Amino acid sequence: MRKSTQAKVTATSVRGTKTIDTFSLNGFSDAYEAAKKKCNFSS
Repeated sequence: MRKSTQAKVTATSVRGTKTIDTFSLNGFSDAYEAAKKKCNFSS
């Protein structure tokens, strides 16, 4: 994911309505690293 600039989520509701949401990943790596550091998590 570190090379992507967007995340796309596609879902279909029970009624059959298709929804596509696109999210920016700008700043995600920095936020993820900060959260890992705060929680003492290593991957």
